[in-house]
Amino acid sequence: MFARKIDPELTEPEKTGEKDIVSPAQSYVRKVLASGKFKIKGANYTLKELLNTEKVPTKATIFVFRLAPDQYHRFHSPTDSVITSIREVHGVYKSVNPILLNSVPVLQQNYRKIVRFKNGIQMAIVGATCVGSVKLSVKVGDSVKHGTDMGTFEFGGSCIALVIPDRVQSFLKSITTNETLIQPGTWVCTYP
Repeated sequence: MFARKIDPELTEPEKTGEKDIVSPAQSYVRKVLASGKFKIKGANYTLKELLNTEKVPTKATIFVFRLAPDQYHRFHSPTDSVITSIREVHGVYKSVNPILLNSVPVLQQNYRKIVRFKNGIQMAIVGATCVGSVKLSVKVGDSVKHGTDMGTFEFGGSCIALVIPDRVQSFLKSITTNETLIQPGTWVCTYP
């Protein structure tokens, strides 16, 4: 099954500094800068709608990790922190295929669980077509390390939007506004 647990060595993080962020999943990743309203290609988003809250950072860097149906569908902690809240946001289950993702704001319309970490980073774990559930293996108050197993998507494609509350200057240069393949545990950025 594509959500099975695998050898932890295969998801071991490359860097584990206090400010380092690593990839939470085997996925296709892209980087987006946000300040209130932002675009992913032709789709219009707002941080308030994406995170389903009025209190959002004035500027942020967002990394969008899109999981294809044939990829490893467990997700891991991108940071070393404590989970301070987990919120469930009901919605639809539209496809996160790039054709739709680039034209319709599916990340803020689809069902999602939003995990907030003590360091201010937020992780919107987004269900998509054929994903019947997002199952977490963590809870509020848990301390997580880079690479800690956090849960699984049940079948289909899905997405993770990682919101870092500032403009990130130091990041993996192969990550652009176009998708590139990344493995779990790969260093993504160092945040301010």
